[in-house]
Amino acid sequence: MAGAELPGAIDGKDIRPLLFDEPNAKLPYEAFFYYHVSHLQAVRSGKWKLYLPLGRKQINLRNTVIRSSAELYDLRADVGETKNVAASSRASAKASVYS
Repeated sequence: MAGAELPGAIDGKDIRPLLFDEPNAKLPYEAFFYYHVSHLQAVRSGKWKLYLPLGRKQINLRNTVIRSSAELYDLRADVGETKNVAASSRASAKASVYS
């Protein structure tokens, strides 16, 4: 992108087509992993985004915590992640994690 020469082998994937909104651009990865420090928080694969259960989840600055459970969202139908379909889509949740 900057016009500089590449330094030998690179261990990443080319996402330039996505950045430039090229027709038929696709992610070069089958899944995308969301981490907070070294803790896996969520996995996105295709239309699914699976939030993994945490022992505790801070919900405000007063350190109020709640127990959390797995949450599954169909991002094609619910881009705002407002409808957790984990309970009604157990098969899909397993497929997201194990496929």
